[in-house]
Amino acid sequence: MTFMGTGSKSALADALARIKGEPGNTPHWTTVAKEVAEIRNSGEWRGKYASPTEWLEAAAKASGRTPNTIRRFLAAWTFLENSRDKPPFDPFLGDGALTLELLNRTAHAGAGKKRIRSLDIGVVELAKRINDIAPNQAVTALQRYIADDMSYRDVKRLYDQLVAGKAASLAPGSPRLKSIETFPVIDAGKLGLRRVRQDKESLAELLSKEIQEFSGTAAKVFAHKYSFEFVAPDAVSIGRDGFTVEFVDGFALEKLGSHPAPGTMRKVIAEAAFSSTFFRRYWLLIDGAAESAAEIARAMETLQLSAVGIAIFKQKSTKKPFEIILRPSNKPSPDRHDLSRAAVMNQGVPSI
Repeated sequence: MTFMGTGSKSALADALARIKGEPGNTPHWTTVAKEVAEIRNSGEWRGKYASPTEWLEAAAKASGRTPNTIRRFLAAWTFLENSRDKPPFDPFLGDGALTLELLNRTAHAGAGKKRIRSLDIGVVELAKRINDIAPNQAVTALQRYIADDMSYRDVKRLYDQLVAGKAASLAPGSPRLKSIETFPVIDAGKLGLRRVRQDKESLAELLSKEIQEFSGTAAKVFAHKYSFEFVAPDAVSIGRDGFTVEFVDGFALEKLGSHPAPGTMRKVIAEAAFSSTFFRRYWLLIDGAAESAAEIARAMETLQLSAVGIAIFKQKSTKKPFEIILRPSNKPSPDRHDLSRAAVMNQGVPSI
């Protein structure tokens, strides 16, 4: 439906051009949300569309997303713009770098700026939920994520802890609920591989020493450089073919005890089943008991998740920190590897 109103057709065309999705060039969610929100809020959509909904649907088509995905982007963007009394940070400072307003007041002030493309929508959505329970913790979590001091999983752990604490406050004395005080926000000793920097060696450096074992060829490992729209690996290894990306392998650390709860195991398996579809190979690094690793390996074979590999991370071992017990044997199914390759291409192909 076309509607001739008072808005600007050129503004609409420019916005659609900026969010247009093409093979190998998918605009970051923040770019899409910013453009859609600005047109919606300014009323420019009236230049061509009968309602904001029609504008949203046109933007979804141009960007290669669904209308519901655009609504998800807008909800996260609105939270960033309107969190508490004012935004916790200016998302478009200077050349497009993202800086927290309060970053200079934290111990991470030296971290400086992090490009906006590194902001994962999943982290923002978690921060939004945290904000409903403990606003100060939401801002702190965003600060630490921007400063590379928290990963998506750390933020998710914080949210789970806060939910547990909220439940405990509503049902005091329940033996099934633990108080929030029993859950440290960050336990560096239990973050395992991702926090190995505190033991004088980064995750990327540790994996790089064994990368031939994992990727089978020359590749470069990154722990924090690249982000992806739908998945959040703890690290990736990238192989080049000339000036293009040949492959992206994903790595995820899971800390498990000897007898993890069934729900925990199901969650690890389900996450691996989904995440593995975005990478040529997807490695679960089990920081824990060999029995747990073997159980997950059996599940991978039963489910025919042939792109998944399993390795036990021996945190105290210096000579051989990994023991591979299951190797990937085939391509992922469904194969979404091209999405990760395109994401790396968009963020800059590394030198190998």
